[in-house]
Amino acid sequence: MLKVIDDGVSITLNGTESNPVFVMAGVLVVLAICVAVVAMTAPVQITIGMMAVFAVLIFGFNIYKNRLKYQSRIATGVIIIKNRAFIAQGQNVKLSENACIELINDTLVITDLGRSWHILGFDNDKERHVAKSVLEGKALEKREQAIRIL
Repeated sequence: MLKVIDDGVSITLNGTESNPVFVMAGVLVVLAICVAVVAMTAPVQITIGMMAVFAVLIFGFNIYKNRLKYQSRIATGVIIIKNRAFIAQGQNVKLSENACIELINDTLVITDLGRSWHILGFDNDKERHVAKSVLEGKALEKREQAIRIL
């Protein structure tokens, strides 16, 4: 739901939260059990090969987890968007002039100073475009039911 406030807009996001790290960690636990079973039943050469593959998968998981430290995913709750700033999940973010704001499919992606925020859960296309316009600093005009971007 989109509400125009004094210096921006307030949007209620209705997406679903998901944690890809949790899913990948679960898969690694299952693979660890498989490696343990193979280690008890298979010849040494196969066991060494399985452990090497498992080590590479853990290395890839750690790289992915490290990359996610600099990326936030916001899909639920209320986000307040102002000119070059937003407040979501108790986090107040002020964007620099060099921030990249783009719409990719149904996600608003904001990249600034080595960090990125993926905002999804918008009800419709209009909310996405209004959010992008306000973040870029365009003024809004509210007329009863219609919102016009100036």
